[in-house]
Amino acid sequence: MPWLTYAQAGGRLGVSAEAVRAVAKRRRWPRRRSNTDPHGAVEVEVPDDARITPKPAARPVTDRSPPGRLDLAAGALAALETAVMSLTARAERAEAASLATEARALAAEVALTGERTRSDDLRTRLDALTARLAEAQAAAEALRAAEVERQGRRASGSLGLPGTAGLGGGNLTG
Repeated sequence: MPWLTYAQAGGRLGVSAEAVRAVAKRRRWPRRRSNTDPHGAVEVEVPDDARITPKPAARPVTDRSPPGRLDLAAGALAALETAVMSLTARAERAEAASLATEARALAAEVALTGERTRSDDLRTRLDALTARLAEAQAAAEALRAAEVERQGRRASGSLGLPGTAGLGGGNLTG
């Protein structure tokens, strides 16, 4: 069992140095670093019967691919098409629900605008009636004051008629 660097072992086994490093770690092959150069290359003890089968590079599926790969690709394509159709249907349902919600929101906004207009009209009518009430109360107060003044003159003898100012209130003893 020779001690080889990862690059040397990779050359002997027909794989990359990184593949040898991963296999050595997984199979727990002994590793060592040189005492004279602690930052130098790591060596690994490669068993004489060691075999590493490199994975073939994945090739794209074409019309010339073996039948098994074509079936696999066709199945994957069918699954993707089904998933896309399902997601498209879900998106369309979500869009329809969104449009219905927007329509309800618009109808509520129109109703709210109508209620605000009605409220403004009622406020205007209330303000006008409040002003008329204030005018009526002022007129009633003026009438009450005039009545009190008239009754006060009658009690003192002055009727408040023109030409009766100096008559002295009906007392003829004088």
